[in-house]
Amino acid sequence: MKNLINKAIIFGLMILPAAGCEEDFLDRNHPGDLTLDKLYHTTEDFKAALAGCYQSILEPATDNIFLGDISADNVYISRYNPSGDLPDMDKLLVTAQNGSLNSYWSNNYRTIQRVNMLIDEIAISGVEENDKKLFVAEARFLRAYSYFNLVR
Repeated sequence: MKNLINKAIIFGLMILPAAGCEEDFLDRNHPGDLTLDKLYHTTEDFKAALAGCYQSILEPATDNIFLGDISADNVYISRYNPSGDLPDMDKLLVTAQNGSLNSYWSNNYRTIQRVNMLIDEIAISGVEENDKKLFVAEARFLRAYSYFNLVR
């Protein structure tokens, strides 16, 4: 048994230098080192960026139901949940500290920020003109939708 262990150790020591790392193993790019000039190059990159813009309107779109119908008495929140942000809105007791309104505003402005960044980056990219027009048109619609939500 001792002889088998010694052979395994010797075999391991012989294989170790042969299975060594390549020279560029430690020269990897840091995943947090992403800047805009490294992100947006291809049509697929802009599709992913536009998907991020659509993702950021999901929460404001569902909040529109609550924010639009609570004050019109189409939805009764306070009957089942007597305290919190939404019941305060049902009772028309809206303050600046209301978390639902704060998240609604911040999510709409997040969409606007993402869309503006996409429009700026696609203008200087090498993407085909037809794709540029399509991305810019969709992005402008999302920005207009967010501004519409904020105005209401």
